[in-house]
Amino acid sequence: VASRDAAPMAALSEQLLEQATDLPRSNRQYLIAAGMTGQLVLGRRERAAAIWNRYPQDVDGTTDLDLRLLHAHALGK
Repeated sequence: VASRDAAPMAALSEQLLEQATDLPRSNRQYLIAAGMTGQLVLGRRERAAAIWNRYPQDVDGTTDLDLRLLHAHALGK
């Protein structure tokens, strides 16, 4: 993320999310945001939306404004 390199950011965040872990919800939301941001920068709205949809337990009811804004961008709203 610090390198601001969208492709690795998206790929690495998705790899980490796919691993079964006991990370707190806030950490998983960070990974979701990083993955969605990477996909959006690459112009892949559908893939960004797919990340959101793949992890409903981590995003449903979230009050994280940044994450919700990414979701809106992914849906084209």
